[in-house]
Amino acid sequence: MLNDDSQAGPLAIQDSQDFLEGDFSSDVVLKPTGSLRLSGYRHRRQKTAPFDETMQRIHMIAGVTSSIYIQGAIFNGTINSNELISEMLRFNPVTPDQINAFDYAKFEGALNQLKELPGKVETGGGIEELEKFFGFVHKVVEQIKGVKNVEQWPDKDDFKKDLVRMHTNGGEISFATDVGEILRNWQSFHSFVEKKKATFQHFKDLIDASNEILTAGGASASIPEVFTFTNKKPPSKSVEFVRKVINAVKLIDANSLRKPGTGFDELTSKVQAVKDTLTSLQDIQAHLDHIENFFKSRALPWNLSPIKYTAGLPEGFKDVRQMLNDLEQDWSLAIVKSKYLLGSFSSIKSLDNKVSEIDTSLGVGAEEIAETVTNIIRTSSHLATTFSSFETNNAKDVVQCHFIPDNVKADELGELITFATEIEDEITNLKNGIKTLKTSLSNKEGQEHLRALVAAFGKPAENDQASLNAAMDKVLNSTSLEGAKTFVDGLADQANGISSKNLKDKAKKTFDKISSFEKFVKDHKDKHLKILQCFIGKKETGSTVDVIKKMQDIRSAQQHYVDMVDKGLGGIKKVVGIKDKLTALDKTITDLKGKNPDSQKLLNMFVDPEKHSNIVGFSTRGVFNMKRVLNLQQNSKYYKPHEKLVETEANKHSKKLTKEQVDILKKYPSISTELDVLLPILNDFPGKFSSKNMVNLTDFPEIFIQAKDVVGTPLDFGQMVKALDVLILQQNSKSSQEQTLKAIRKNLVGLSSMGLDFASYHQYYDKYKDSAQALDLFFTALSKAGSMTTPAPLSQNNQNGFSSVRNGNSSVRNGSDESTSSDKNIIIGVLSGLLFGTFTLGGFLVYRQRKNRFKPHKLLISPYKPILVSRKSMIGYLRSFLTTLSDFAFKFGLECPDRQMLHYLDADLNQKRHDDFLEAKRISTLTPEQKQAEGITKDSPKTMEKWLEALNRPEQVQMDETPSRHRLTSKKNGRLFFKFCKYYHFAVDGNINKALESYLKKHEDEYRDDIPLNTVTRITFPTDKKSEVSFETDFYHGNRVYLKNGLKTILMQPPMIEIKGKKSNVKKFWYLVKNENVKHIAMLCDFTEKSANYKKPRKKEKVVCEEYFPTQIDGVKIFDGFTVTCTGIDNKEDNGRNHTRTYHLSLKFDGEKGKTKDKKSGEKEKVHTVSLMRYIGFVDQCAPVYPKDLAEMLCELRQHGDSPIIVLCSDGVGRSGVFDYMEMLYQAIATSENESGDVDYGQVLRELRNQRAGCVPDALMFAFSLMAIIDMLCLTADPTEVLDPGITTFIDNFRAAYLEAVELFKDEYVDKFAKDTEEEEDFLKRIGACE
Repeated sequence: MLNDDSQAGPLAIQDSQDFLEGDFSSDVVLKPTGSLRLSGYRHRRQKTAPFDETMQRIHMIAGVTSSIYIQGAIFNGTINSNELISEMLRFNPVTPDQINAFDYAKFEGALNQLKELPGKVETGGGIEELEKFFGFVHKVVEQIKGVKNVEQWPDKDDFKKDLVRMHTNGGEISFATDVGEILRNWQSFHSFVEKKKATFQHFKDLIDASNEILTAGGASASIPEVFTFTNKKPPSKSVEFVRKVINAVKLIDANSLRKPGTGFDELTSKVQAVKDTLTSLQDIQAHLDHIENFFKSRALPWNLSPIKYTAGLPEGFKDVRQMLNDLEQDWSLAIVKSKYLLGSFSSIKSLDNKVSEIDTSLGVGAEEIAETVTNIIRTSSHLATTFSSFETNNAKDVVQCHFIPDNVKADELGELITFATEIEDEITNLKNGIKTLKTSLSNKEGQEHLRALVAAFGKPAENDQASLNAAMDKVLNSTSLEGAKTFVDGLADQANGISSKNLKDKAKKTFDKISSFEKFVKDHKDKHLKILQCFIGKKETGSTVDVIKKMQDIRSAQQHYVDMVDKGLGGIKKVVGIKDKLTALDKTITDLKGKNPDSQKLLNMFVDPEKHSNIVGFSTRGVFNMKRVLNLQQNSKYYKPHEKLVETEANKHSKKLTKEQVDILKKYPSISTELDVLLPILNDFPGKFSSKNMVNLTDFPEIFIQAKDVVGTPLDFGQMVKALDVLILQQNSKSSQEQTLKAIRKNLVGLSSMGLDFASYHQYYDKYKDSAQALDLFFTALSKAGSMTTPAPLSQNNQNGFSSVRNGNSSVRNGSDESTSSDKNIIIGVLSGLLFGTFTLGGFLVYRQRKNRFKPHKLLISPYKPILVSRKSMIGYLRSFLTTLSDFAFKFGLECPDRQMLHYLDADLNQKRHDDFLEAKRISTLTPEQKQAEGITKDSPKTMEKWLEALNRPEQVQMDETPSRHRLTSKKNGRLFFKFCKYYHFAVDGNINKALESYLKKHEDEYRDDIPLNTVTRITFPTDKKSEVSFETDFYHGNRVYLKNGLKTILMQPPMIEIKGKKSNVKKFWYLVKNENVKHIAMLCDFTEKSANYKKPRKKEKVVCEEYFPTQIDGVKIFDGFTVTCTGIDNKEDNGRNHTRTYHLSLKFDGEKGKTKDKKSGEKEKVHTVSLMRYIGFVDQCAPVYPKDLAEMLCELRQHGDSPIIVLCSDGVGRSGVFDYMEMLYQAIATSENESGDVDYGQVLRELRNQRAGCVPDALMFAFSLMAIIDMLCLTADPTEVLDPGITTFIDNFRAAYLEAVELFKDEYVDKFAKDTEEEEDFLKRIGACE
């Protein structure tokens, strides 16, 4: 149904897979392809090659260069077939020789021991006692982790000094104290004013206090710490040591276990079983490493090392296939200049079947197998670390530490910890109180009251009693006086509540309890503390606990061991199973040695192919890696949140790491910084070439010159991955830290596979130009020498100073006249060919330009034929869509929808019900006499009543009543559809925002939005002044779109009435309507809109289309001779929505330059009628909640296909593109093979964009199209028929998933671009304005 991987090419496949998964695996099976034709990425014939197409050409050239070198080296025997196979099949550095040394029986024997290990460590009676005891020891040791001496409290002295200082001085609350004093003064002065006993001085003091309060409220200085501790630790951390010791002592006190006296022999036996398993694993360790590297390389092939032969074939023989496929395309001739080149690769092509057999045998899942083998190796390493040096005597030594002491007395220490915590809480309360006070001081309303008093008082003259009296009266009579009092009283209450008294008291109580620690140590030194110190002092404690715990883990993970070993052996069996095939492939390659067929003689003209293969190949890898890294934008922010975890774990396990590994992990935080710098540079890189026409070899060096500006990062991600492997080994199984570190590792593997040190490629970039010139000269010579039996090599002068010594049978004869003559013939031939080609091409271009100039394409290609989807095709499409959605979920590890729905979407069953319905419908129209004649009664099985009864059978009703088994309504399935749409839209999206071509720039005052324009299908207008109607230019931003059934549409931007900087083209629009006999116009935008464009969100309405027709009945508008009259308006309402309005218009052309008659008939111009359907339920760049409205509009318009239909929206590609895309999907379903309903969404969208560039520009519109087409299928069914519940259930469930996906698109846009609450609310209104 939908396989965009086959259409989008390797770049799009890799890009889209990276985009969804967050890593960069490439695990594709290469199957036999017959003629070696891959679907490949389709070349769009446009004058300006976009960057992606340029990269495709560069990729092909790299493949050609390396293939020339490899094939020649095979013939002359200078290549190591063992290493070549390794690189071509993407499993280097592992070689076939190493694979041939694998002994499956040894693998099976050793791994089966590992598989059986959980059963070998099953517990017996004696060891259970040991396990209980060491389980207790483990809990105790965990409590005192980090403690070295249980009798010495490290933070005690500093803590005591701080408590004394705290009890004496309290906390730093001077801000609250000072403000409180000011507030109390203000209240005192106000009391005099309020009692009318105030003197002028009281008023003045009141105003001064008001100013001081205002100043305090405006202070920007930060609040100091209430208390700073000497050791920089809060109280709870200072007594953490005491807490640990008490908890450990309580565990001992609560334990009633005696020293275990048995189980040691059984422990010895089980430890030995583990050691025996480790010995077996050690025997296959080297081969396991090869297996791991084999599948890792298959999963991530791009930057494997060493690379000797396949510099230009990063994906091995897969790239050979792609290169051969590209050489079959017409566009490749512009570069290689000859079809002889394709035939010259017959020998390397002959390897395809054997390579494909090996790839098929290996199958898919390389990444999963690699991870499984890594787990086996990691498990083996874990076991070795735990068990290798363990002796049973270690356990016996630890047991001797234990005895049963008297009950512990630690109540006072518990109070010490409680009081310390209360101090911390009190400090927090004080700080929060000061913060609240500071916030309250800044209250705008209260401050306004104080400012009003200050303003009322003013600056009275001190020697003028009248002035003083007036100032006092103003304050006294101010309406703000009461408000100011309320404000100040509230502040005073807050300030009075901030006091250090409680803090001082708690400090005293805590200090008094510290002495209890010394007493505790004295009382328990030879009891509990002795046991603890013994556990700490015995280095065997940790190893014994680890052994006991690890055996428990092994037992509990029995199924994990079984699955891990079975999967691992399955992968190993695949590798061992290709031994014979590798041998056969090696023989095929070695048999070619010494041969020199005519096809190779042509390739032998290329001098020094190995050198050029490396230069071109590694240069291409560099720029392709730059392109691949662009996909990191989705997960480049992943690393920063985990910096603390990596730092903590690296410090914690530093003794397990080498110095180099410690150093590399210290550089982990720089990953985010480096990517933040790198990604913007890479984003700008494609734009430098998007407007340049790069179709020849001589154009490509500029790419690599610009690429030198990208340095990348020298971080060694491979070493960082190895360091993380050490950290992962130290983690508890399935712990959150282990899972996070594994996720980090997986992402780093992706980075490692890309080689982000782009500076290392610069040495090749510098030489690319010379290699490109050498290749270009070779291709030219090849095109002329294709018929020569033994062509002469290009001379040294002809290849820019490169050596003329070639691989293979050299035909250079020093001093030979034959050689000189041959060289001259080739040079003459090349020059003659170039001159001939130049004149021919120039003449063709002149001819084509004259032929096409100002002549619009004929629209009527074929008569219109109505096309309807059959019931079988409809059901087939629903099944196919559900299957594709499920396959997509499985491919990317997402949660799948329930495939049981396929049972209810049975095409044959639904067709039978449909036929029964038609028969029941026919019977319902019969008269009683006719029914009697046919023997039909009420109980007959074919009546409408019986049909409805059969439709609602019990099992079907049960399905409807329990839809949760089949629904797609959960957020997970909404997210599945969300990712599905982003993936498939991304795979064909390409660079649609191309720079405008030169001819388009000339007309930039004649269109509204900068949208690429297909020149082949664009609409044109007459410019000949002798014509009855002529225009200054032939330009209008619109394209004709031809559909399979003859339905004709014109997608265009709306007409413009002359505005600032833009010319009016409304006359052209109505000329087109009349000249093309357009009867129907679909207007999918309003005149003004608020866009949901997240790139340029706007709050205000923007004019997106001028009023180019009258919107009131009997309204008239005149445009340069065209008179448009509105004769009627129809409104359509659905569930209270009024989104569709139809205007009936009459169009009359009054002539130009006084012409009022038709040239042919001599009669006056007839009135042309047209219906304009205006749909406003589809806001720019959003998705309507009710796709059915647009589907109904399309269903109505498609009945009138005898004349062209104009479809327009604000930019002519978004909503208009969706309109045509829906019709094209509908036709694809209707015409699908065997009525299967299978549709290739990507191919259909490409066909549309080949006629109107940039259609359906974002994934949200793509999602809407998939929902709308289902509504359209239902609308074209018989409206009187009740649909089967299986169909309605699927549609309802999918609609729910669609709505969930729309919400995810909204969230994505809002998260990226909404800055504040107001803007976010407005943004949500715009993005959901379709309801």
